[in-house]
Amino acid sequence: MRRFTGVPLPLTRLSQHRACFLRRLEQVMKQFGEVVQIEMPMNLETQKSLGFCFVEFRTKESAHEAVDRAQGYKLDKKHIFRITHMVDFDKIMATPETWEAPSDAEFEEKENLHSWLLNPYCEDQFVVRHGLDTEVQWCRKESNAMVEKREKWTDAHPQAPVAWSPQGTYLATFHRQGICLWGGKKWARYVGACVLRVAT
Repeated sequence: MRRFTGVPLPLTRLSQHRACFLRRLEQVMKQFGEVVQIEMPMNLETQKSLGFCFVEFRTKESAHEAVDRAQGYKLDKKHIFRITHMVDFDKIMATPETWEAPSDAEFEEKENLHSWLLNPYCEDQFVVRHGLDTEVQWCRKESNAMVEKREKWTDAHPQAPVAWSPQGTYLATFHRQGICLWGGKKWARYVGACVLRVAT
């Protein structure tokens, strides 16, 4: 079942006018499939249309086709169909009459993953593996400066590799469960244990 809005409001009290309009509407809807019934609610006091009607098709495929093809259908120069899925009807009817501005979400500052580019001396970082330890250091002419040192940062096997991402944003560590990505000043884990399958 689908809801069609855009039905002319100024229908007269005469039942023949209403019947004539429903026949016209049915002819349009039959282009998409067998129509089971059409219901057009009326205002009991004014005997005028409420501005919408319900069209039920025999199959859901016909209903979907009507939604796709009859959307924006010009019944006449002043009236155009706007079609809404029946499943969305309750949501539309529950729309409040007055609009309320959404509350502002509290600002949460994200860590700068490119903070290393702000080094005042334009120094670069490099990573060193020795034993089970992994170190990230600043590359300096006189002596290197430690940035981060962790034991068993990558897999426990001494030969387990570490690698920079293509633009140096992340440090990738390799584990039996997959790959982890680390970055930022605190070297937080942003992606953990992604399974990597490589065909050999």
